Amino acid sequence: MERKTIFGMALFVVLLMGNMTAAAQNPRQQQYKSTEETKAYKNRPAETSKKPQIKAYDLYLGAGYTVGSFSGVTFVASGVLKNHDLQVNYTLGLSKTPTLYWYDAQGDVDGSLRFKRNSLEMKYGYQFLPWKPLALTPQAGFSYERLTGSQQTGLYDKGNGADAWCVAVGFKAVYTPVRHLNIFVAPEYKIPIRENAYYKDVMSTTDKASGGFAIHMGLMYSFQFKAKGGKK
Repeated sequence: MERKTIFGMALFVVLLMGNMTAAAQNPRQQQYKSTEETKAYKNRPAETSKKPQIKAYDLYLGAGYTVGSFSGVTFVASGVLKNHDLQVNYTLGLSKTPTLYWYDAQGDVDGSLRFKRNSLEMKYGYQFLPWKPLALTPQAGFSYERLTGSQQTGLYDKGNGADAWCVAVGFKAVYTPVRHLNIFVAPEYKIPIRENAYYKDVMSTTDKASGGFAIHMGLMYSFQFKAKGGKK
């Protein structure tokens, strides 16, 4: 029994020494494997962050609702290049004025209409990023407003197609809860600089304001283009 134990121990020692000798005879092979593993680790694909964040280069398309003296559905297109933001939005008016009556020289009713207001805006802003998922953009630009009248009585449609130009100032806040999806809120104030005579008549005889304060809000999709030499 003792001989078998001694023989087993001797065999284990011989095998262990053989493995150690083989490793000592091939240090270059071990170093080569270590070097290759290091290179493979350094050249591994960079991990891209999946956290939602606002980009300095981007294109946005979206829609929402505008609340103001005239409310309606708003469609938005915005391009951002190195934080410079150029935005175009169109608001299709849904709310209407009270019925407006037009009279002839004898005091008889010529016709009555209710008006909606559509607007087209172009604004420039500079984007600030206080937090990666949040962008704040002061904006300024111009707004073109046009009235559309729906006939209530008579044939006289005075005021239908009347228009005005306004200067628009405000800011836009964009929050990204998940990648590519953005929530926007954009309050603004519009100051009339040119008004058609009929436009003035409609505004002065209804409870609606020319220009004035409004808030745009809704959702936008961001394409998040990859800038040349940069990260997406």
